Order: sequence, then C-alpha cells, then structure tokens
Amino acid sequence: MHAIPALVSASDAYATARVVAFIADLWRQGRDNARISGMAVRAWAQAVRRNARVWRDLHPIVAQLAEHKKARTVVVAAEYEWAVLTTARDLVLWDAERYAEHVLPIAYALLRYVDTLSASSTALMIEAVRLCVEAGAADVRGAWAVAETAVARWGTQDTQVLRQAGLLMACVGRGGDGTEVYAAFRQRVLMDTVAPLGPDMDWVLAAFPADEITSLITETPTQAVVRASAELMAARMDHEVRFMRRTALRGRAGQAATTEPAPASWAQANAARCEWLTSALDSPVQRACEQVWGGSGPGFALAALVGSSNGGMAQAQVLVGGASLADHWTLRCAAADAWQMWFAADSDPAAALDALCAELRADHVPARTANVLYAVAGL
Repeated sequence: MHAIPALVSASDAYATARVVAFIADLWRQGRDNARISGMAVRAWAQAVRRNARVWRDLHPIVAQLAEHKKARTVVVAAEYEWAVLTTARDLVLWDAERYAEHVLPIAYALLRYVDTLSASSTALMIEAVRLCVEAGAADVRGAWAVAETAVARWGTQDTQVLRQAGLLMACVGRGGDGTEVYAAFRQRVLMDTVAPLGPDMDWVLAAFPADEITSLITETPTQAVVRASAELMAARMDHEVRFMRRTALRGRAGQAATTEPAPASWAQANAARCEWLTSALDSPVQRACEQVWGGSGPGFALAALVGSSNGGMAQAQVLVGGASLADHWTLRCAAADAWQMWFAADSDPAAALDALCAELRADHVPARTANVLYAVAGL
C-alpha cells in the first residue's frame, strides 16, 4: 500500500483521481475486514500527504468514526480505530496549521464525550492535541481543559496516556502570556495534576518555572540529585546560574541553618573584605619588606607600598624613587588609593606634603615626578 499513494501528484489531477477512486473502492469492500479498511485509510493518508486536496475525501471517513464512537450504535474494530486515529495524528504532525481546524474538533469530541475510548486511542488524541498546541494552532488552556477529562479517567493506569499527558502538561509549564490568569492556571495544573504524580514525573516539573517547583522538592540535595531526572536537574542548575540564588541545590534546611544577615550596604561589605585581605597579607608583606629593605628596585617599592606604613618619610622617598608607577595603566589607576592608605596612619600630613613638594621641585626625572604627583593625590 506504499506504491499506490506514490502515484499521487499535485500536478497530475487525473492520476490522483484514479488513485483516490481505487483506495475508496478498497475501503468500501473492506468494511467487513478491519485490516483491509485500515490499510486503505493509511494509504489515503499517504495520498493526502502528497496532495492536500485529497483530504476532502478522507475527512468524512475520520469524522464518521468519531460519530460512531459517540453514538455507541456501531461497533468499531480496534484495528480500524487505531488506523483512523493514527492518520488524524499524522496529519497534524505533518502540517498542523492546515489540518488542525479539522482534526481538533474530532479529538476534542472523542476525549470529552467518549468514556469508552481505549488507552491507545486516548494517547493518540492527546498527542494530536499537543502537536497542535506546539505548532501554535490551538490554545493550551482549552486543550488542557479537554484532555484533563481523559487524564482524570485513566489516572496512572496506562503509561501511554500518562506519557502524552505529561508532554501536554510540559507545554502548559513552558507556555504563558505573562498574565496573572495564565499564572494561576499553570499553578493549578502544577499543584492539582503534576504534583500528585510523584517522582516518576520529574521531567514534567522541569518544564515549569524553577521558582514555582521549589516548594514541591522536599528532599535533601543528595537525594534530589540521585533521584531527579536529567531534565529537572538541568532546569534547576540553569535557574541557579541565571539568578545565583544558591538555594535549590543547597536545600532549605541547610539554608535556614547557615543563613547570615546581609550587609547593610555594599560599602560595608567591601570594607569588611578589604580588612580581611589586609590582615591576611600584612605579615607576609612586612616580612618581605624587612628582608629587602636596603634595595630600591620597583618590585620592592611596590611591595612596600601595599604593606604597613611604618617607615615614615624615609621609606616614602624610596618608594617615590624606586617604583615606576607611570609605566603601566593598572599601577597608575591604583597609585592614588595606595598612597592614600600609606598616609592614613601618618601623624603629620603637613610635613609629608612639604617633603613631597621638595622632592617635586628638586626632581627632573619624569617617572619620579609622576610618582610624587600620585603621592600628593594620596594625601
């Protein structure tokens, strides 16, 4: 049945009509044989794929099945039912924008009104609805309102239905128009349907915003990592990287036990970090300065500049003469602040200023002149 539909062409109306007539005759002759009728419908679907105009002949066949299922007056063979519903699913898979307006009413009617629909058929119709939602041909809220009935009817009894329902719920979690109405709808689906399903549906939780699913995860971080799906872990780690909350993987219990009051301001926090850094580096730098105090190289002068200011003006004169602070832009940017820290403990800033001015008047080397100017700026 793959060779006959291959003869259909959008540019050859005669060959298309002959093929459709042959398939229709085969479908009518096979009414008493579900396998032949199903093969004819599947061949019809392939013909529709090659020429969309053939759909007008196949559409009544698909709609007829929905009417028979709703009326419950005609017994439909399971094999034929699956062939027709698989065809409906395939049509929206191929081109949802073209066929959604025809397939969605059939899917909605079967899911809402036919409580005797088999699990396989229910899964096929939920998948068709989801494909329309993902293609933008259907609203996710209306689609879930219909599919929710079938999901509630089957619960967790069938894995096919559960899988397709999970994919549709993931569309609910990913979607949204930014309104409070949709946020309330998404929260209702999350709490009423997704949460009761348990750890086996973690991959559905991954589609919802991380701040909405945090309250549903009660395990310790180790347990969460062990049991969580790859999708959920990736979603939570992505949220951590984006917002740097450091709470999802740390755990709420650990967070409550280790939370410290935040600094009153950035300036206070920065001052605390500088004080810690000074206390950690002061002794090593001081020892290095004591060991090489007789030298006058740039490395010694820079090390002495960030060290303790207990050498007085004699040490300051060595710094002015030894460090070529004007040679690099990073040193130029930090020189004034470094000199400011240097003179912070000086008891006689006036004398320091006079000494620096004397150096400036007596000096004729550009590097020393720049150093003296940076030192004056530090005062």
